Amino acid sequence: MKEYLKNKAYRDLINAAVLNGIGNSLFNIVFVIYASQITPQKLAVSIASITMFIPSLLQIVMGYAADQTKAKVKLLLWTRLVQAILFVGLAGLVLLPNTFGLFLVLLVINVTADCLGSYAGGLQLPLLKQIIPESELNAAMGFQTASQTIVQIIFQGVGAWAIVLIHYNYSLFGIINALMFLLSATVIFKERTILTAAEPHKAVQNEMAMGGKKDRTGKGVSFKTSVTETFSILTDNRFLARVLVFAFVINSLSASLDGLITITLLDHHELWLANFENTVAMIGMTISIGIIAGSLVDSDPFKKTGLIPLVGMVGLLLLAFSLNMMTIRQNWLMILILFATGYLLGKLNPRMGAYMLKTIPQDKLAIVNGVFGTVVLIGAPLGQFIFLGIGNMWNVTLSWALFAIGTVVIIMMAIKDKTSDPIQVKNEKLIS
Repeated sequence: MKEYLKNKAYRDLINAAVLNGIGNSLFNIVFVIYASQITPQKLAVSIASITMFIPSLLQIVMGYAADQTKAKVKLLLWTRLVQAILFVGLAGLVLLPNTFGLFLVLLVINVTADCLGSYAGGLQLPLLKQIIPESELNAAMGFQTASQTIVQIIFQGVGAWAIVLIHYNYSLFGIINALMFLLSATVIFKERTILTAAEPHKAVQNEMAMGGKKDRTGKGVSFKTSVTETFSILTDNRFLARVLVFAFVINSLSASLDGLITITLLDHHELWLANFENTVAMIGMTISIGIIAGSLVDSDPFKKTGLIPLVGMVGLLLLAFSLNMMTIRQNWLMILILFATGYLLGKLNPRMGAYMLKTIPQDKLAIVNGVFGTVVLIGAPLGQFIFLGIGNMWNVTLSWALFAIGTVVIIMMAIKDKTSDPIQVKNEKLIS
């Protein structure tokens, strides 16, 4: 929060990202509702839901493109403008009679806009590295995580509520999205001078003028070479490689958590908080509130805890959660553990992001972030297939038992891990 209030360039990047996030959160849920009105209904809804993952799966490609872009602020501005234009077009097309063909065209527009958002996120990373003091990176990344989570919670709900309020006027929603992207572009345009000066090649030029090192950024390389170099960075950095393994395993477990809880609630009403619907809503809110709290609270007992020990603590909490769901099934304990888990996750993600900003070369930041995100994402369908598949074909208690075994694996990995945690080492040697 402190950096947001005093650092205007950082504040405007966050504001622009929030406005972009509002547009994405509003329309993604609304588009699924629109798909429910298309024939065949189940196919349209399934396609709309599945394609939401396409931008995440293309993170590597978008990251590579962002790293190879020299005029990052200029392209960041143009990206927002193109997103606005796309949604103006969508607002016009959605007025046509509903057909499956039109639905696919609108789907392509929505996915393209989301991919451009992913590309813009990659463009911002080296700018953040330049405009935020190293000592404030953890807090700044925490505030960014909290902002994104708040936007996602609020505006997904607002989107589902507002589309009913305005009698399913999808065209108006398209215009609202276009305005959000246009406002985001306006914020960037106002600060273009300061942000342009923070571009890696500009910053290095300034350093050279003061007798610094020669510029090593901005060299055009092929996609294959860039990906190969990225995996070399991940394998050469033992700590980063270990964290990637932990993140993959945790995501494999946590991605199935919502589904496992839901099917457990159907069989065990003693876990309900008033009713089924309220319980599902409360569970989602509890995790999100925990993440927000963990991201915003910088000074707490976990401030000096290493990243891998934090992962081990998350494993302990998930173990306790699975045991509760198998045995005593206390709803208050379920909520308490979910909040604590969210709180620790709110510590993990920003700290990892700050570490990457500190240690990854500027011209590889976006693609490393993309590779990291994609590898972690692969764990989600794997975990869902295993745990939800068993829960549906046999019984959910067996799923929770296997879930508990998975958490024990995480805990043992964290205990046995002897990798030095550079996040806690002062005066670490940075790669510029």
